[in-house]
Amino acid sequence: NPVGLPAWRGRASRPSGFSLVELLVVIAIIAILAAMLLPALARAKARAKSIQCLSNLRQMGIAAHVYTGDNADSYPIAQYFSDDGSTAYAWDLTVIYDASGNTRVVPGLLWQGQGNKQIQQCPSFTGSADWADNPYTGYNYNTSYIGHGQGEAVEAPARDSAVLHLVKKALFGDGQY
Repeated sequence: NPVGLPAWRGRASRPSGFSLVELLVVIAIIAILAAMLLPALARAKARAKSIQCLSNLRQMGIAAHVYTGDNADSYPIAQYFSDDGSTAYAWDLTVIYDASGNTRVVPGLLWQGQGNKQIQQCPSFTGSADWADNPYTGYNYNTSYIGHGQGEAVEAPARDSAVLHLVKKALFGDGQY
């Protein structure tokens, strides 16, 4: 025994590591922090979806503006069939039917046959497509006032110059029922 040290030192040393109580306290603290963090993460995810949706709608609005510039001031028609029935045209998608009954879906009139279908996919849309070949879901077009279409009382789409108070008119909207 070295000089000056108490006799009890060095005889019984505490084992290294954590006790069960200490581990349970740490686990409880982590669980409380996770419980506090999860609602914030859910709100952030919902906000991100909302921002993506607004971005998609903005890009669709820009595409409509470009379309009217390229098509004699007219918006895309909501829908119509070709004379021979081999193609169904719509503002969002075009379905091409071949002789054997197969279909091919391409971006619609709004996109003038080109475009990214993800723009027309609402990130919050949880429903199903209107029909099996429709990869474009979540948004609707104002067919009553702007697009019109084949079989309606007014078939021709609206002209941009004829739409009064454009900023007060809904061009696209949420398409989930």
